[in-house]
Amino acid sequence: MIQDVLGRPLGRMSRAYSTPEGCEFRQGEVGAIICWRKTDSKEEFRERIRREEWEVVLPELVFG
Repeated sequence: MIQDVLGRPLGRMSRAYSTPEGCEFRQGEVGAIICWRKTDSKEEFRERIRREEWEVVLPELVFG
């Protein structure tokens, strides 16, 4: 889960995401927010999508 400094949720990482091995999280910020549409997804996933459009937070994460 990605949260702001007040603990409010901003989004979540993909299930496939893992932090770089042996690295420590240094800082993060919102790199961009994009609007994603159901039609942007692969057809095999479309039946599970509940909305026609939604916003996606693209984080910029720094590890060291």
